[in-house]
This record gives sequence, C-alpha cells and structure tokens, in this order.
Amino acid sequence: MQTSFMRKPFPVTKVRGALAASLLISFVLIGQGSGIRLFGIGVIWAMVTVFLGFAFNNVPERSSVKGVIYALIFTTVITGLIVWLGIVIAPVLATLGR
Repeated sequence: MQTSFMRKPFPVTKVRGALAASLLISFVLIGQGSGIRLFGIGVIWAMVTVFLGFAFNNVPERSSVKGVIYALIFTTVITGLIVWLGIVIAPVLATLGR
C-alpha cells in the first residue's frame, strides 16, 4: 500500500537553499540602480522570501507535506496577528508623545 501525498517527506533542506538563493536575488534587485520598478519587485520578493523563511526554518528536516502546510498556516496567522496588533496600537502610541 502506497503512502498518501500528504504523508510523504517534504524536501525542507532544498527549499531552505532555494530561499537563500531567492533572498540573494532580491537583494541584487534592490541594490541595482537602473529602475524603480525592479527595486519594488525586489522589495516585495524579499518580503515574501523572509516570510517563507520564517515558516521553513521552523519545520523539522523530515517533516511531511502536511507538517509544512501547518507551519505555513501557523506562520501566516502569527504574522497577521502581529501586523493587526501594530495597526491597532499605532494610534495609541502616536498619542503618547503629545
């Protein structure tokens, strides 16, 4: 009996290497001086790569596809909560200095 797709081991180390290369490419795009559009693409690319890095750096080496999906969902929820909290607290912090 074959194992299902969700239980197969996921190549986490290969993804980590690809994310490192992707971050390097995004830094090259940010550092180039030929166009603002490439700069913007590089910034967005870096943000996505760092976000995925948060998830994949906290996944065990022999994790299944199911474990990787759970890690991505968990990282998305935590990051969303932090961004939401920052948006909610920003007006309060701005009035503290007055």
